[in-house]
Amino acid sequence: MISQSDIQIVKKYWFSISITNDSNVVFANFYLELFKNFPHYQQYFHIDMSVQAEKLSSMVNIIVNGVEVWDQLEPEIVRLGRMHANIADFSTQDYQNIFETLFSAMESHRGYDDKTAYKAWRNLFTLISETMMHASKKALLEQGN
Repeated sequence: MISQSDIQIVKKYWFSISITNDSNVVFANFYLELFKNFPHYQQYFHIDMSVQAEKLSSMVNIIVNGVEVWDQLEPEIVRLGRMHANIADFSTQDYQNIFETLFSAMESHRGYDDKTAYKAWRNLFTLISETMMHASKKALLEQGN
């Protein structure tokens, strides 16, 4: 679980990005950087990347605003994990690559490093990725893969 302190840090940080209405730009930059550093991830995306950036922005918003009521948010995260099982079997390293790139895009937007925010986001992302990986593996087992 994530601490109340981390939740407050994440919310404040997210607010500083979302208040500018630039979150879609942040996520568009995230995908550019992700594909530059890890070109093999591009094979998993078959829609317009501006649409994908909007989807990711919306999902991050839902997560940040819902993490305090994890029991209500968790089914959505499980659904995402199950959905991703049909796309690829992402590893802990894949999630680490994605987190580092995502946080870097947010930091670039804000213009400065924030070690406290990094730790809080890392804790949140670990909770999300572990939940998604567990759901994905369970879905694959159910499908006989």
